[in-house]
Amino acid sequence: MRWLEQVRAIWSRLPASQRVFMASVAIALVVLVVLVASWAGRQEYSVLYANLDSESAGAIVDKLRSENVDYRLKEGGRTIMVPRAQVYDARLDLASAGLPHASGQGYEILDSNKMGWTDFIQKLQFRRALEGEIGRTITTLDAIVSARVHLVIPEPSLFEQDEKPTTASVVIKLRAGASLRDAQVQGIVHLVSAGVEGLQPDNITVLDTRGRLLSRPVEGDTVLGNTADQIHLTSVIETGLARKAQSALEQVLGPNQAVVRVSVELDFERVETTREIFDSANPVVRSEQRSEQSSEDAGSAEESVTNYEISKTIEHAVDTPGAIKRLSASIFVDGTYQTGEDSTRQYVPRDAGEMQKLEALIKTAIGFSAKRGDELTIENIAFDDSDLRHSIEEMNRAHRLEMIQKIGGVGVSVLLAGGVLLVLLKLMRRAGAGAPGAAQTAAVAALPEEDDSPMLPGKDIRVLRLEKKVKEISALPPVEIARIIRTWMNAV
Repeated sequence: MRWLEQVRAIWSRLPASQRVFMASVAIALVVLVVLVASWAGRQEYSVLYANLDSESAGAIVDKLRSENVDYRLKEGGRTIMVPRAQVYDARLDLASAGLPHASGQGYEILDSNKMGWTDFIQKLQFRRALEGEIGRTITTLDAIVSARVHLVIPEPSLFEQDEKPTTASVVIKLRAGASLRDAQVQGIVHLVSAGVEGLQPDNITVLDTRGRLLSRPVEGDTVLGNTADQIHLTSVIETGLARKAQSALEQVLGPNQAVVRVSVELDFERVETTREIFDSANPVVRSEQRSEQSSEDAGSAEESVTNYEISKTIEHAVDTPGAIKRLSASIFVDGTYQTGEDSTRQYVPRDAGEMQKLEALIKTAIGFSAKRGDELTIENIAFDDSDLRHSIEEMNRAHRLEMIQKIGGVGVSVLLAGGVLLVLLKLMRRAGAGAPGAAQTAAVAALPEEDDSPMLPGKDIRVLRLEKKVKEISALPPVEIARIIRTWMNAV
């Protein structure tokens, strides 16, 4: 191949330093191409299952190995990852094989009933099955990963005073960042109570894996009789009122321009009132008696006696606890900022008219009542947003650095490839210029050995010969000139 011979000829004429340089550039280019290709073709993995116990994780890994599915383990083997394109197929295959195993064993324990089981073993197996089924039901909640239930069911007694209550303990494991509200915990308590005969809600204890007691006994049967209920209700009302005021201010001023704090005092007294109202203006006939007497002298006489009773109305009213007795709110509003002549931010307070409008807006949003003795304080002060601005600057700086790295990587690759090509082209041009073609050799050979023209000072004999040859070629017809140039180009 002609081009391969030309490359070999060029390479043989290069000095050692240029050979080393070109070899290094070629190796770097090959390494860069390999790295880019490996990065573009790398396998992406997605989570197949997370938060697995060791038994389920081991069974899943064995199944994946038997199916020749590539996998990765994370978090100490509790999380299994597979290639993204195989996630759904792997889940379907594992589900058909009954994997992962459900937490605990349910009524399937009773399927292996043996002839030699005693009455005690049967009761024990039934209790294990009941615990497993309740634990599975609790696990269906979104915030719960797993749950274990322990039941203590005493034997029935002949005497009522010797009866022991049924008790239960529930340990739940929450998902990362999840939490349970009091209403959800009470729902779990009532679920367990309804699933076990003779189990009362007061005898159920709910814990999480951190050892925190989630359930609490109910104190009395009055509405909001528990102190925790009162604190929770107060917090809910304060949070709701503050959110209303905050959202109203954000719609007007924008985000991070106001801070709202609300404090409420609730009336938790339960008052029962009975009233008897008598209506003397509208008496009611209670009874009426009539008698008639007759005689020969006076004739007949009739007597009538009517008994009246005043009407009475009895009203019985019960005031539900939880009404707002007094409300206090504090609002801090940031001002505006302008850029000064020295490019610094200058604080500009809001005018009194705007503050009055904001105060009226807040009063309407939180249900302010002067009759109730509510208080509202609104102040216009400068906020310290240095941390926020520093965070924004850090994010912008990180974004710019990331963009520079991406653009720089692409630019370096392009420059490196372009530099290699330019070096190769330059070397080929030099080699082509130094190797005379056949036409050039013939033209030089055709020149006379000696020139009759006088030699000019400073000029070499070879230069004079070339000038003479150029003049001769220029005198030829254009067709001959084109043929000679085409011959030179083919020889390069």
